[in-house]
Amino acid sequence: MANAVVHLVDSWRAQASLPPPACSPGDPFLKPCCRPTPPALLFASLLAALLAACAAKGPGPAAVGPPQRSVQIQRTTYGVAHIEAPDFEALAYGVAYAHAEDNVCQTADQLVTVRGERSRFWGAEASGLLGLRSLPNEQIDIYIRGLMDDGELALAESRTSAEAQAMARGYVAGYNRFLKDRAADPLKPLPAPCAGQAWLRPMTPADYRRLNELAATQFGALALADAVVAARLPVPGAAPPKPVALREALQALAGYRLSDAPPGASGWAFGAETSLNGRGLLAGNPYAPWRGADRFWQMHLTIPGQLDVMGAGSGHSPVVQVGFNQDLAWTHTVSTGQRFTLHELKLVPDDPARYLVGGLAERMRARTVRYEVLKADGTLESRLHTVWMTRYGPVIALPRAGLSWTAQTAYALQDANTWNVRATDTWLAINRATRVSELQAALRQQGTAWANTVAADRHGDVLYADASAVPDLDAAQLQRCAASKAAAALATAAGLVLLDGSRADCQWRKDPAATVPGLIPLERMPTLERRDWVQNANDSYWLSNPLLALDGVSPMVGPVGVPQGLRTRGGITQIMARLAGTDGLADHGKVGLAEVQAMLLMNRNEAAALVLDDLLAACAAPSEGLAAARPAVPPRPAAAPSPA
Repeated sequence: MANAVVHLVDSWRAQASLPPPACSPGDPFLKPCCRPTPPALLFASLLAALLAACAAKGPGPAAVGPPQRSVQIQRTTYGVAHIEAPDFEALAYGVAYAHAEDNVCQTADQLVTVRGERSRFWGAEASGLLGLRSLPNEQIDIYIRGLMDDGELALAESRTSAEAQAMARGYVAGYNRFLKDRAADPLKPLPAPCAGQAWLRPMTPADYRRLNELAATQFGALALADAVVAARLPVPGAAPPKPVALREALQALAGYRLSDAPPGASGWAFGAETSLNGRGLLAGNPYAPWRGADRFWQMHLTIPGQLDVMGAGSGHSPVVQVGFNQDLAWTHTVSTGQRFTLHELKLVPDDPARYLVGGLAERMRARTVRYEVLKADGTLESRLHTVWMTRYGPVIALPRAGLSWTAQTAYALQDANTWNVRATDTWLAINRATRVSELQAALRQQGTAWANTVAADRHGDVLYADASAVPDLDAAQLQRCAASKAAAALATAAGLVLLDGSRADCQWRKDPAATVPGLIPLERMPTLERRDWVQNANDSYWLSNPLLALDGVSPMVGPVGVPQGLRTRGGITQIMARLAGTDGLADHGKVGLAEVQAMLLMNRNEAAALVLDDLLAACAAPSEGLAAARPAVPPRPAAAPSPA
């Protein structure tokens, strides 16, 4: 498959591409040890092994256009984009351009979502994806228009680094440049799903911030988006709702998938004491959808003398989220930490729009949003809806679960990742880190909104860390601040955190060490730096290395002493067998590239390994007792003779 090269220059005018040279193992654009990886292998495993082996990149093709401000995008085998730029704004410009080449219709669809315009183009009843759930377009539009606060997001972005702000500008401009180039080139039309569509429009800075807000909150507030839409001011004099049995309430909550296991992923890191060459070795197996904004997209990013990193990102990240540089490799899994809390509000008598905190009344804020709906006759209808806000966040209503907004009580949701725009700074620092201690320092920004991190470096150190955004509540506070009896029972059974919102001493704690007030600081989150190995497979932190106990961590981060999932159990079993040299892969008890690849791809079924021997033994046991208890089966009637 031939290479393809495009250069984008400082005037952002299209330049003639170089003739596509043949892709070969000697391609000077690629590091000798960093061959292009098939997308299927990227999703199955992102292996960064023997990190010191990656040599410096040779000179690339000659630049086209003014050298002071040019972006080079080179496509190699399997279409992987290798992007080189002189600065961070230009680099993000190239990332957005190349990403749009592969995903423009996907991005355009997501932009319709974050603008709250799905009903306008596709009708109110049709559905779309909001985070991890499919919802009617009308509910999506109301939620987006009611909850996306462009002023707060812009303020939060203004507090990020100059580099992160430059990358945001570059990404928006790069996507828009792609649309402009395709509109001017009839030989390169846009893909059919979005070509010529009215909803295909340029990206704005506000759009970009909304895209990232959606990614940050998908394991939090988005899970209850339709409950936000369902919250309506009680009608005066209305009869109170009937009590809901716990079983019925749990069945109602099941549809929200709050207690579902997160999307699967696993990461193993082996350090100097367990690797064959005494350096770091990482096996990352991140799972992500094949379609949609969360799909992984592979890239190689270079700013000469400042950045050289390869890996993948999801959403609309201008930096690598799972990947490696010449010194360090890292991957992520989904943390078990809680992303939001619910607060039971005691309302002021005869005024259900006011609630009490510490004995003082506060008024809810009504946000009335306007949105347009495409009707069957092709005309647009304007509609209004009011979303209600509190000091904690939006009011929600889950009547079938017993969480109704009545004249006496309401429930509000507080999300730890609201206005979390720290992702670019966090991953940019990780992209440039040279050892796991520097990566751990980068994690202090808590921009990895809902993820664990597993990493290894060339020095032989390995790291497990949960630096995700988790509300700062300890076990004693959770017990002291429980809501009313029925609500507390539901929360316990459903795995929710439901606090008494009327008490001033039941707010999230604000530790001065925290990067964000109200979140648990990294010093009190589970982190583990070692020289042997660590692992995680979406279960809690506590068995990241079974040889070391991790205690004193808030139960908000995850459970301890509970049965682990099959991938965690299987991974630990494989690791221990490899280190004991009993897995048949090699006589030694070390882990090299060949061993970790075999471990990852051996297609072991942990459930079968646990039960198969006993099951076969049971099947082979004498069956007289079973036969005697089995009801008699009437004889099968003889077949009728066939006609002559």
